[in-house]
Amino acid sequence: MTLHLKRIEGRSTKAGKKLQDDLEVLPTLRESVVLHKLIPVAMHIHVSEPPHLSCTDLPHLGASLYYNRDASANTVSVAFKAPQTSTGWVAWGLNPNATKMVGSQAIVAFLHSNGSMMAYPTQLDSYAPSMAPAALSFPVNDVSAAYVNKEMIIFATLGLVGGGTKFNQVWQEGSTVLNDVPKAHSIRGDNIKSLATIDFQ
Repeated sequence: MTLHLKRIEGRSTKAGKKLQDDLEVLPTLRESVVLHKLIPVAMHIHVSEPPHLSCTDLPHLGASLYYNRDASANTVSVAFKAPQTSTGWVAWGLNPNATKMVGSQAIVAFLHSNGSMMAYPTQLDSYAPSMAPAALSFPVNDVSAAYVNKEMIIFATLGLVGGGTKFNQVWQEGSTVLNDVPKAHSIRGDNIKSLATIDFQ
């Protein structure tokens, strides 16, 4: 039987609250719940069984990336998660041109002052980016976020640039959000090492 699921917006809906309750009751099944519940809900997927997903543990900041590529649509649906406090922020993105942070096109997420999770695309166009919402050079849809068991999770569906599958990826976390704007992250340790390539093949 097909499940018709609604998108969640962090903690702002009953669905989002129910999923968080599930994770608090069943913490040892966190990964299973993220894969089988959160991703279909956040991405408007109408499924009778969970979609096939790939997962990679990123080498820094305790982060992981789940993804599901749709070759026919030339898109990839992603779920990025990383440990974070309720006062911090996380971000994940692609750099179409180089393996570095500057020039990356990212999605940032944090807990808004109104109590709901906020997520939006932004351009990392300098070493001190504004972190303001901005259009990306590739399509990005179904952007949302959740905060579960002290982890922030970003969801999005991206159009794959030029039809390729291999990209430079970046990810980041910062400890402070001021007036609903993410502030600068640390420039030491893992925060300056969170760069890699990803092949969505």
